[in-house]
Amino acid sequence: MIRSSSRQGRGTAIFGNDAWAEDAPGLKTLDDALNLREKILTAFERAELAMGADPEIAKRLHAFVVIGAGPTGVETAGAIAELAQSMARDLRNIRAEDTKVLLLEGGPRVLQSFKDKLSCRAEADLQALGVEVRTNTMVTDIKYGRLQTSTGEVLAKTVVWAAGVQASPAARWLGLEAGRSGHVFVDTTLRAEGFENVYVIGDTADRMEGDGPVPGIAPVAKQMGVYVGKRIAAEVRGAAFDKPFRYSDAGALATIVRNKALADIFGLRVTGFIGWILWGAAHVYFLIGIKNRLFVTL
Repeated sequence: MIRSSSRQGRGTAIFGNDAWAEDAPGLKTLDDALNLREKILTAFERAELAMGADPEIAKRLHAFVVIGAGPTGVETAGAIAELAQSMARDLRNIRAEDTKVLLLEGGPRVLQSFKDKLSCRAEADLQALGVEVRTNTMVTDIKYGRLQTSTGEVLAKTVVWAAGVQASPAARWLGLEAGRSGHVFVDTTLRAEGFENVYVIGDTADRMEGDGPVPGIAPVAKQMGVYVGKRIAAEVRGAAFDKPFRYSDAGALATIVRNKALADIFGLRVTGFIGWILWGAAHVYFLIGIKNRLFVTL
């Protein structure tokens, strides 16, 4: 059984608080990125105009909040801080130090999938850029221009939600009970529980290994796809295929800003410019075609 949806396959999980989506959009698609870029640039322009007439409004306009300190949240916060420095050179009334970029994380540290040392380095790099990092902070309410959190109220006109991934509605299609963020529980062969001929992979699958679920990242989805392809090919040939799925973790990569990134690959842990080079090389490697790789590298 094959069923897919390019628009529904992956979205932003706001954990039951759908009313927040309008004021705290996610960052999952190209359209999301373009809309966010326009929103940020417009906020700076409006803050520039408001600075003389109403400094308090201007302060809220160039305050930015990113919720969730995973790779997406860390990169977004770093990019906004870097953009603020660039915008300050083009605007008369706005200084880079006047811009507030706040990164909120419900857990004890940023980039929790990384080792402690790399996580601490990422937080230090963010703070050096002017990003304020608040860990152990839960968001309890979001209204336009105002957030309520477990550590106090935050006033900001631009909020980005980077705290979760919403699975496709496959559980509903199959009449199954959904797991975390709509995920489908699968067995060791990646089949939906109770089905012999339905495989679920990628962000839609909830597969537990070790102490928790396998991460919702591209290498997992690719390995799942290869595994299921082999199983289906074996079934077509009438051959046995009893090997369970096991995720082979080669490491993790995250970028903060240009020339600053983290890499943990096969036990090799590097940061800064070298980490950024490895991060870029890995992403270029997985592009399709020599022409695309050369173009992106240049």
